[in-house]
Amino acid sequence: MKHIFCLLCATLLICADSFAKAPQRPTSYNYLRGVEAYVNEKDHQKALDYLNKELEEHPKDGYSHAWIAYIRLDMEEYGRALTCVNSAIKLLSKADKEYMVFAYTTRGSIYEHLEDTAAAIADYTKAIKIDPSVYKSYEHRAELYYDQHKYAQSDADYQKMTQMDDNGAVVSGYMGLGRNFQAQKRDEEAIKIFSKLIALYDDYSSAYSFRAQSLLKLKRYEEAIADIVKALDIDNDNKAYWTMLTIKEPEAVDLLLKKLQLQSVFSPNYPGWPYYMGLVCEVNKRYKEAIEAYKKTNKMVNDSQLDYRIAECYYSLGDFDSALGHINYAIEADSTDQTRYYLRANIYAELGQIEKSIEDMSSYIELDPRGSYGYYRRGWWKHLLKQCDEAIEDFIISQSIDPSYTHAYDGMIRCYISIGDSVKARKECEMLLKIDTIAVASSCAQFAYHFLGQDEKAIEWIEKILQNDSSATYDAACIYSMVGDTAKALVYLQKTLDNNWVRFHHLEIDEDLNNIRHLESYKRMVEKRKQEVLQNISGEKVTSSATLRIVEVPFTAVNGVTKVDCSINGLPLNFVFDTGASDVSLSQVEASFMFKNGYLNSKDVIGKQRYQTADGNISEGTVVNLRQINFGGLELKDIRASVVRSQSAPLLLGQSILQRLGKIEIDNTKRVLKITTR
Repeated sequence: MKHIFCLLCATLLICADSFAKAPQRPTSYNYLRGVEAYVNEKDHQKALDYLNKELEEHPKDGYSHAWIAYIRLDMEEYGRALTCVNSAIKLLSKADKEYMVFAYTTRGSIYEHLEDTAAAIADYTKAIKIDPSVYKSYEHRAELYYDQHKYAQSDADYQKMTQMDDNGAVVSGYMGLGRNFQAQKRDEEAIKIFSKLIALYDDYSSAYSFRAQSLLKLKRYEEAIADIVKALDIDNDNKAYWTMLTIKEPEAVDLLLKKLQLQSVFSPNYPGWPYYMGLVCEVNKRYKEAIEAYKKTNKMVNDSQLDYRIAECYYSLGDFDSALGHINYAIEADSTDQTRYYLRANIYAELGQIEKSIEDMSSYIELDPRGSYGYYRRGWWKHLLKQCDEAIEDFIISQSIDPSYTHAYDGMIRCYISIGDSVKARKECEMLLKIDTIAVASSCAQFAYHFLGQDEKAIEWIEKILQNDSSATYDAACIYSMVGDTAKALVYLQKTLDNNWVRFHHLEIDEDLNNIRHLESYKRMVEKRKQEVLQNISGEKVTSSATLRIVEVPFTAVNGVTKVDCSINGLPLNFVFDTGASDVSLSQVEASFMFKNGYLNSKDVIGKQRYQTADGNISEGTVVNLRQINFGGLELKDIRASVVRSQSAPLLLGQSILQRLGKIEIDNTKRVLKITTR
């Protein structure tokens, strides 16, 4: 299914702007207020109230029916939307092409959501016949053809779009053609299409990121990486970001890191480049390099998420003390992120502090009480502490939330065995075997077979798992230990240790390994791996001297807009505090004044970029570097800002600066922003 609001956005805006051009359309108060409430205020119920009042007075007003249908569609009320749009199509003037297209494309979208593809295509085709100049109708139909793998028909629609005068049609047409070629594994042709689009619009980031995907498939790494970096440089392209993280070949990873490092040299104050380097290193298990990159980023951006990432890397290295220092700061800075408690719980477990693991998993559960995993994990730790009754309660909740979660049954079995209730243990084994029917890494059936005394089936099952997933060596070591085949248990344990294993405390407390833990060969291999981990851990430890402080910055609120005094490069101004904006933005008036009076100069101009305005339009603006921003005693340097081509646009402070500050709360009682920063 497509995103509802995006499907007909262009048509909706056309219609909303066309009242003055079509005197035959309604001009009544209720109709105009209804459209305004939806288009400008996004208030569904208010819009419906006005439009329904309009229909009470004029029940044959097709325009109101059309708008109600569109709003119902946006509210995912497809049956009511279909009834309204059918009325609209009957009642609208056939001479009003814009609204007839609007009605048919609305109904086409409704049919899409009702999974009636044939009816949807028929309506988009009807819309095209009514007005062939509206490219969105072609685009919707092309997408449906693509979903059906009817690439020739889809290509024809996209090709038609590339021949239109509308820039949006041209871009979408070429992107659709290139995507279609990729789906057919015709990557050479896809590259040509994306290259043609880049020749027309060299600052359209998606063309680079999609082209990079095809170049990677052809192992043309240098070209692909150049495209990824270009797309990231234009607007932090999301597809480029994820494509970058799929690169695994060592030589390609090295090349990517060199390119990112070069960008960091060119833009030394932009935190994105070292952050990307950290992510690339982390996903490729180059944890020490990742930590270095994240720390470099953290010097520019006061973001506790970086401490979380650093803690993850230290955990993966086996440096649990350093991991604990960073995750403590991350939680202190933001106690609402459940993943941070999850990580610290596991860190405490490896430090042997199981009680604290249980406390943190309880915090994790409080933030997400509907997740089955948290209860299972807490129950597992309670079982270790011989708190079997409480552990069973957690396992029951975990099963209730997700009856297919095999580990919860396994935990129950072990608890019942611990308290000597063989009847209930057997019942849980039988229930587990009913749901655990596919031999995959998450399977626990091998343990149920063992507890039922069916060791041959247990071995057969773990071997099936290993055929499907060769990484399941730890479970193999456990089950072979449990059935008494110590030789194979040691073989699989060695394979586990060789795969960067660092969780030594887990090895010491896991009852499944009781039959091999006393063996000298076990002790030698574990000790050898411990020494390797110790040698790999950096001598640098996290310092806990960094403290948090809370800065209160006064604000004023006018008509729902929050404003704060500031200075930019020494010029006193006030900005709109906008957590929804991605960047800092200046109006042309402010920027021109700053250039004329020496607050900005030619060296501060970075380039240009495309950005999306609140009404969905894509504009192009100059990008400048603001050398210094100060407010409330907080001073930040080298902030990217876009100059908006609107004379009246407010000065917005968006995420590019807010992410440097730390945790931000709005205290409406005291009329202050409370900023927790380091």
